Amino acid sequence: MSAKNIAASGLKWVSHQPLLLLVFAVALIRLAMLGSYPLMDTTEARYGDIGRMMAVQNDWITPWIRPGIPFWAKPPLSFWSTALSIKVFGVNEFATRFPSWLLGIITGVMVWDMAVRRSYREAVIAISLLTGCLIFYFASGAVMTDMALTLGIMLSMWGFWFGVHPDQNQALATRGKWLFFVGLGWGLLAKGPLAPVLIALSLALWLVLCRQYWPTIRQLPWFRGLLLTALIAVPWYWAAEKKTPGFLDYFLIGEHIKRFLVPGWKGDLYGNAHIHAHGTIWLFLMYMVAPWTILIPLYLWMNRNQISLSAKPLIIEKESDLKSWRIYLVCWGLMPAIFFTLASNIIMPYVLPGIPALALLGGSYLKPIDQRIVDKMLAVGLSIILIGSLLFIIVFPLTGYGDRKSERSLIRAFQMLKTSDSKLVYLGTHPFSAGFYGNGDVIDLETVSQLNNYLEKEHHSFIAIPNGISNSELIQLKQLQMIQHFRRYSLYTQAPNLPNPSAHPQG
Repeated sequence: MSAKNIAASGLKWVSHQPLLLLVFAVALIRLAMLGSYPLMDTTEARYGDIGRMMAVQNDWITPWIRPGIPFWAKPPLSFWSTALSIKVFGVNEFATRFPSWLLGIITGVMVWDMAVRRSYREAVIAISLLTGCLIFYFASGAVMTDMALTLGIMLSMWGFWFGVHPDQNQALATRGKWLFFVGLGWGLLAKGPLAPVLIALSLALWLVLCRQYWPTIRQLPWFRGLLLTALIAVPWYWAAEKKTPGFLDYFLIGEHIKRFLVPGWKGDLYGNAHIHAHGTIWLFLMYMVAPWTILIPLYLWMNRNQISLSAKPLIIEKESDLKSWRIYLVCWGLMPAIFFTLASNIIMPYVLPGIPALALLGGSYLKPIDQRIVDKMLAVGLSIILIGSLLFIIVFPLTGYGDRKSERSLIRAFQMLKTSDSKLVYLGTHPFSAGFYGNGDVIDLETVSQLNNYLEKEHHSFIAIPNGISNSELIQLKQLQMIQHFRRYSLYTQAPNLPNPSAHPQG
């Protein structure tokens, strides 16, 4: 690199240094937060406990939601990453959330790479928008499957654009063509058929709107590429069906057709369908891309009399190329919302796979606007996320929300008091967080009579009883001494003369 190019790069860094430092700060504080609060029931604790069981049992084929009950609702990629992280860092909150943070970082790097090939300025804006987006920030540190899906779609959409675009060099085009098919396989292992469906619909819509690119799709190595996709994903699907027959019928028909079309689908084996009016996904999208849905219109309106386009770039992009690029991003970014518009059962993270494209689209449209106005707006948005994170770290322990949504405090009290032969028994089905924090050493007894029969045979047991139990049922329980009252359950014991750990904090 010449001295002139080095100097130019240095000037770019200096002019954008405050924004990039804020981006790094947000990423680092999200990393620091990963272990600062408990896994919440039901989603985080459920997926975290599935990963824990996979790590403990070394069963890399079937995810188990509870001992003896296979989890057929999701493919294993997220659980593999959680299990590997647990093997490295142990059974704790940081280990379960770290893979999502790492996948978020990789996605951010790919967004940067895709934008910086157009301009450094565009890359800075895009990565700032992505980092400050509410749903992306949240998902980059939550135990969910959606970040793995997002990266899979990112891989394919990155690969397709550079693989078929005529202006790219041969090495980049070759890499892109194969990465497109790798992303398809990754997506099948991350979320199932939804990944290739979203990718195919995005590309089909783009090719309809930009017909000049139809001939380019023949440049892709379709036979060898789809074979590569199959080699990545099909072995697990085959092994999963062979090990627990019925998986493919439930996963492909139930989860991907009936869940989409049947309101309040009753076939869900693992929870309740989330029923919303058709079109609610667009409200979710507006909410989940905050604070930009407020800041961008507000700043542009406040500065409407001062906005002027920046100087023309040294390399002027063809209008047709810019238009096709923006249409590509619109098709990719809005396809999750379009696809789920008529869906009967949706949740907010369904919009996440399109967020990287919307960040790139924002970079394209905001690049020509005066840098000082755009940078001020981006700095405010990133600062909101940063300050909100710091406040969360300080205030969250004081709210008691963690104790209302997690069994961590009760499990810790039990572990402080137990002896080598002690057991923890839950009256009813234990919450997933109890399984995670108890390392699976938890027993469920559904009725009071079953619990009494168990206590007659087993001594030195600890019992977690729901606080909503009726007085008549509580009276039936024999020879129990309360140890401590928690938000959802109270901890009892048979053993006499145990110290009361109520002086210990419940955090």
